[in-house]
Amino acid sequence: MNELNLTFQIAYGYLLQNSGVVLAILIATVVLYGALIGKRLPLINGKCIKTAVMFGVALWLFFIFTLPAMTMSSLAQVTYSTDWFMLLFMSFGYAAIGTFLVYPVLRLLKRS
Repeated sequence: MNELNLTFQIAYGYLLQNSGVVLAILIATVVLYGALIGKRLPLINGKCIKTAVMFGVALWLFFIFTLPAMTMSSLAQVTYSTDWFMLLFMSFGYAAIGTFLVYPVLRLLKRS
């Protein structure tokens, strides 16, 4: 259980260090979904959701393999459960953000 607690503490510290990026993502979310609402398009579209989720899965796999290199590490050095928790959760977080941001773009570009 200590590994999980450590994982969340590290994630919280990472959030505090990158508050500018978090703010930029929140602004992009408001703008994209605001444009979607402004065009009076329905927020839910099955095809766009399916495409966005497939994009998110691809992003998740991409980040699993690239995040260690981005942190001056390698996938071979991911040995402890804490390392795996961090890698999987961080990859999932980035993929979820990408999925959440690509959906309104897909919805705006889809012809009604």
